[in-house]
Amino acid sequence: MNTWHSKTTRYLFFLLLFSHAASAQTDYARLYWSDYDANSIERINLDGSGRQTLVANSSSAGNGPTSLEVDVPHQKIYWQDNGTYEIKRANFDGTGVGVFIAAPGYAPALCVDPAAGKLYWPDYDANSIESINLDGSGRQTVISNAANTGGGPVCLAIDKTHGKAYWLDNQTVQIKRANLDGTGREVFVTNPGYTAQITLDAAATRLYWGDQDANSIERINLDGSNRQTVVANATDPGSVPYSIALDETNNKIFWLDQNASNIRSANLDGTGKQVFLSNPGFANNMIIPKQSIPLPIRLISFTGNTAQCTPSIEWTTADAVNFNKFELQRSENGSPFATIASLPYIRDKNSYQYTDKGTGNGDLLYRLKMVDLDGSSTFSAIISARVDCSTPAAFSVYPNPVKANAYLTTDKMLRQIDLISMSGQVLWSRIPPRQTGTIPLTFDKTVAKGMYILKATATDGTVRQVSVLKE
Repeated sequence: MNTWHSKTTRYLFFLLLFSHAASAQTDYARLYWSDYDANSIERINLDGSGRQTLVANSSSAGNGPTSLEVDVPHQKIYWQDNGTYEIKRANFDGTGVGVFIAAPGYAPALCVDPAAGKLYWPDYDANSIESINLDGSGRQTVISNAANTGGGPVCLAIDKTHGKAYWLDNQTVQIKRANLDGTGREVFVTNPGYTAQITLDAAATRLYWGDQDANSIERINLDGSNRQTVVANATDPGSVPYSIALDETNNKIFWLDQNASNIRSANLDGTGKQVFLSNPGFANNMIIPKQSIPLPIRLISFTGNTAQCTPSIEWTTADAVNFNKFELQRSENGSPFATIASLPYIRDKNSYQYTDKGTGNGDLLYRLKMVDLDGSSTFSAIISARVDCSTPAAFSVYPNPVKANAYLTTDKMLRQIDLISMSGQVLWSRIPPRQTGTIPLTFDKTVAKGMYILKATATDGTVRQVSVLKE
């Protein structure tokens, strides 16, 4: 073998990897914004150089982009077309422009969680917080009735570390928050002033926003303490701060002066206030992407089964560094999640199991809260289990979760079976054989991974439903 050629090939391979990593790193050190006036997505280096148009003609004729999010790990850009209300996406080089969600409702903000593979947005029309997988599957309503009657959520920040959503109720003009399972809803800031965009720091310790009523940039700790004015008199008299973006690396905050149509910046101690960019167009959303602080453990699998009528929850892990413990949480028949067990991390142990003996019959949901030594945490995906051991199951699906084939057990003759998404869309309907007992079902590749409702209508008019998780 040619030794020189082998070494050269390896060198070029590692140079390519280094170049890609360096490019991704640079993509975090930029300010991105949606230019409504020019109907484009723009970005610029944080030193003010290298302005680029990433996507031209981003929206339908006569309109512009009204919200924006940047997914650096997957090199994707997301925005809403103000004319069609479609959420669109493209590659960082401007190619691959297409419709990602055809009917999201009015979405004034977008938040991506690349690690979990999800996009979140406030649906103002439906008064809800929505999510969808980045492969386009599994749309669901995370939080319903997000604002008081007559209003809707108008901005959004997702705390991936603690599993929470923050939004502004434009009816009460309050910043609210809730867990991403919809529980624990509360008013977080009672008098923030009207704000068009909110953002969190990377460590999820503070929330920032532009207070249009006070003409200031504000922040508050996520425990509700120490509200501060970061920048007073943020804009010229008669104008307001609109969109904002946080640059933690250089301890700066950026915002749009709405009337002057320029992007301004200042240090986080309020000094150094200046015009950063004088001609951005109407930048109704601005983003400086945050690099996720990695959790010091990787979850390989998380499964459950109900053998012997007792749920057994199992999970495997890898790559643990400075990790502390697992908290297993359960929701029973739609109740809020509660911690049922705390298991310490054991060095060099990668497989864990917990038998949940404290359940009754019903539908159960489980998730893991993974906590490191400094107290930061994240949540696993949610898995489901059903327990019904007092009598033979009269209506159930097994196995559940489902991979491809499953069986419906029923004690009634059925007229129709419907598979329904969590957003209420009927994915398919089946007319089963007029029989009781066990009916085979097929969940083919057109049924994406996620949670669904299986609805069965009997010949006597009885309707039964069961939750089904497609893996």
